[in-house]
Amino acid sequence: MRQTRRNRRRAVAAQAWKTARVTSWLRALAADASASLITCCAIVFVCACAHPGAPARPRTNPTAGIAIDALIISVDDVRRIAMFDGLTQQPQLEMTQPPTPNPNAPIACQAVGNTNRTFGNNWIIFHAVSYTAAVGSATPAFHTRVIALVRQTIAAYPSSDAAHTALDGLVSALAECAALHANADYQFTMEMLDPSTATLKSTDNTWTETYRVKSSVLIDVLVSGLPSHGPTANSILSAITDRVT
Repeated sequence: MRQTRRNRRRAVAAQAWKTARVTSWLRALAADASASLITCCAIVFVCACAHPGAPARPRTNPTAGIAIDALIISVDDVRRIAMFDGLTQQPQLEMTQPPTPNPNAPIACQAVGNTNRTFGNNWIIFHAVSYTAAVGSATPAFHTRVIALVRQTIAAYPSSDAAHTALDGLVSALAECAALHANADYQFTMEMLDPSTATLKSTDNTWTETYRVKSSVLIDVLVSGLPSHGPTANSILSAITDRVT
């Protein structure tokens, strides 16, 4: 009986670890800085810390006249695009500067997601928002439902050349990371749809992340945990792109 209980506890713990071990490209879901606490999220989230205590950069650029908040697609529009009404906005996951990457990840893989290695140090304005939804059912061994995520990240740069330079560096790092096959967290393929657009797809077909430069703006859209993650990510990316002048 004791052995059975011990085995059951081990199974639950193992399932909990698998549920908590999530991909570093979702590392952008940052902790609440004022409390310096890390937000731990299930399945499609990763625990991160977005520079607690550091002053946030402004979200407006008077020189370029970029209203970055106006580029974000609303939760209502994303629900319509994804054909999923359960998505809700998570204000605690909103960011105005990129988080630090997982220091234990390979250097190239630290660029996966929307970390400060993704966007570099030359950005002027940064804004990330996340919409989430519980999908599916809790497992008997671990009572946590899968969490779907739609995340939009937009960074503006001093010039179009600066934005393209950031994308070129990102693409190089992503290609290197994909070739490493470092561990289960970094199993994805990358495709350049055009010189300004790179798309990542997980090998287990659970998420899509796509990056695009238009003008002086670098856009990042991640969709995970939804059956239509690929088309949804592409549609949101196109909608944001249409708003960039």
